[in-house]
Amino acid sequence: MAKVGHPLRALDSRHLGKTLIVQQWKGQYYVRKLPIPRYQRTPNQARVRDVFAAAVHAYQQLDEITRMLWRILAKGTYCSGYEIYLRNYIKTH
Repeated sequence: MAKVGHPLRALDSRHLGKTLIVQQWKGQYYVRKLPIPRYQRTPNQARVRDVFAAAVHAYQQLDEITRMLWRILAKGTYCSGYEIYLRNYIKTH
């Protein structure tokens, strides 16, 4: 993945031909190969999807004070409070 400068910002999340895509992550723009998605329908992958969906739903049910505490825990990391919450939820389920 290569960082790109200002001229490609107008192409944010757009395809460059059939093999490249421009994306933004944490304020930086990148050009990378277009992924070829594979949808796995294995029982293990279904379980992973179910746990992830439950984690997202659980976070959505939190009150704003609890969400703020997760954001505070994320300070100084490269993760958001949401990402820290999901990681901890998934590890315990």
